[in-house]
Parts: sequence; structure tokens; C-alpha cells
Amino acid sequence: MTENVRVFDPHFLITRIGEMAIQLGNFVRMQQMGWMEPMTGVVLAPVQHVANSYLLDYFARWVTVERNDCSDRYPPYDATRITLPNGLVVPHDRANVAISKVWEEQGRGPLLQLHDEHREAGENALLRLGLPTGAWFVVLHVREQGYVEAQGHMADDHNDSRNADIETYRDAAKAIVDAGGWVIRLGDEKMTPLSADMNMDGVVDYAHQPLRNEWMDVYLMGAARFMIGTTSGPAAVSPAFGVPVIMTNGVPFFERPVTSRDLYICKRHLDADGQPIRFDDLMRPPHLSYEEPPPTTVVDNTAEEILAVTREMLGRLDGTVAYSDEDETLQAIITGLSDEFESYGVASRMGRDFLSNNKDLLS
Repeated sequence: MTENVRVFDPHFLITRIGEMAIQLGNFVRMQQMGWMEPMTGVVLAPVQHVANSYLLDYFARWVTVERNDCSDRYPPYDATRITLPNGLVVPHDRANVAISKVWEEQGRGPLLQLHDEHREAGENALLRLGLPTGAWFVVLHVREQGYVEAQGHMADDHNDSRNADIETYRDAAKAIVDAGGWVIRLGDEKMTPLSADMNMDGVVDYAHQPLRNEWMDVYLMGAARFMIGTTSGPAAVSPAFGVPVIMTNGVPFFERPVTSRDLYICKRHLDADGQPIRFDDLMRPPHLSYEEPPPTTVVDNTAEEILAVTREMLGRLDGTVAYSDEDETLQAIITGLSDEFESYGVASRMGRDFLSNNKDLLS
């Protein structure tokens, strides 16, 4: 260990898979890019509290994992408040946007790669789920209230606004199946089971499968062709393995996925009179807050919007997508709004059709 040893604090990073991916991913990359002083990070990880021990193991080459409390021996390191090289102190998820963009601009590849034995075990498990050998798949995770309740939190407007209806993803799932892929729905047994209409051939409701386990969760998020997610933890894991993400039903509005391969569409916000709030207003105070944004009504993405951005991702990966001059102009405007907020810029793109259909909400 170096002389500079600190314990990650607060310790909730181990209890949530997304926090683990973001906070530890930020720490490792900032160390490698020289954005922070050399430090040995200690993660307090009692086995019974670790959200996913297999994901933690992937970071163990860079941090020290302690099963017993040693916080009285080392000073704390707050991984939720990050000082960027330009002097700004920002929340860790905002820092993740900046770190990921610069990391990519420097030509660095994915931070994590599946181990060979992990990949082999995952491929064998796919066969048990019914996928043919060599089939490609997309993982789908749509946040519901069950996880929050399991964590001991009560339903509230902040948590409820991040949820979405899995059935609105049916058309997107069918588009993936029609393109030759499979869809694997992530989650746990508290998730709403898929309807007969959505549980079509080529779709696996893995959340309710007996073989669901921690190592398979990580494999699926790390081996998928891409992920369709919401503003929830799993959408933070796939990018660490270089898997592109479509963030749907994004809320707060300023949330963005972090790499240039990612796409996003957001929930629209209505004011007290039921009128849509302009995108530039949503990127400024008082809406620009995690803690106490003003009350608004949020409108979930439609099935058509989710289908359109899924088709766009399929086209991007196949090399068949084409963007018009107007598409690029609109993208530059929304990116400019994000750049005003994210000090190092934003790499991801808003979905083409969603942006075009809502261009009247741009400045």
C-alpha cells in the first residue's frame, strides 16, 4: 500500500450495483489519468451487504477490499463528491460523464473485460436459457418500485418518477428479435412478470428464471450487443465493459449516458398548467437539482419513441444509420445545452426521432 490510504465513504457504494460501477470506475480512471493524487482506496465490503460480489471482484485489482470495519484506521475518501482538474466539485455521476468522455478521447478502451472463464460459463448458461450457440442478445432493464422497497425506502415522487412500464418496450423487443437478436430482461423476482404478448419467442424473462444469479447478471451486462435501460444501476455497469447503452425514460432531464456509442431519450416534463417545459429551462435552475427540483408532471416515453431509438441503435451498430444536416443541427443544440452543464462536454446523443419530434422544445 502507498502511504496515502483512505476508506471509501459513505459505504453505500457496495449495496447498489450502479454506485459500485460509477464510484469505483471513477476512482480507477482518475488514478490512471492523473486526475487525483495517488491513493490506495479501501472498500469496506461485509459479504452480506455487497450488491454484487462478482462485479466488486473485477475492481479488486485496483482497490483493497476489507470485510471487517477498518474505518478507524484510515481517513475517509468521499467518492460522491469529485474535484475535477478544472477545480469544479461535482457529484459522482456528473463526474462520470466528464471522466468517461476524456477517457474515450484519450483512446482508452473499456475499463473492464470479462474473464475467459466468466464468458465461457455465461455462454453455457445462455444455452440453458434457450439461445442458440453464437446468438447475439440485448439486455433490457426497466426500473420498477420493488427494488426501492426492498432497500427500505418508501415510494415518493423522486423514486416513482424513475420507474417505467415494461410493456411499453414490447415493440422494441420485437424489432430486436426481427433483426435476428434475442432480448434478455434483467431484474429480480420482484419485477412484474412479462405479459404473454411481450414474452414472445426470442425474449427471455431472466428476472424470473431459476438460474438468475450475481455472476450471470454481470456476464449479461458485460457481453450484450447493447443495453436498453432506464436511470437505474444496471445502465451504469454495461459501459464499464464497453457495451453501448440506450437510456430511455431518462429523469432527471439532465441525466446522460456517458460514451459516444450511447443514445438517450428523456421523459418530458409538464408545468402546473400541463404545458411542456422547454429543454433549455430543464437544464437550468431550479430544475437542475437532484435534491429539490420544482414539482412537475413527468410523461413516460411512448412505445413508439422507444422503438425508434432502438432501431437507431441497431442501425448505428450495423453501419446503416444516416443523419441529415437537420439531425446534426438539432443534435448540436441539445449537446450545447448539456455542455453548459457538464463542464467537459457530453459524448452521447439524444435519439434522432425523439429530438426531431420535440424540436419545438429546443431554444
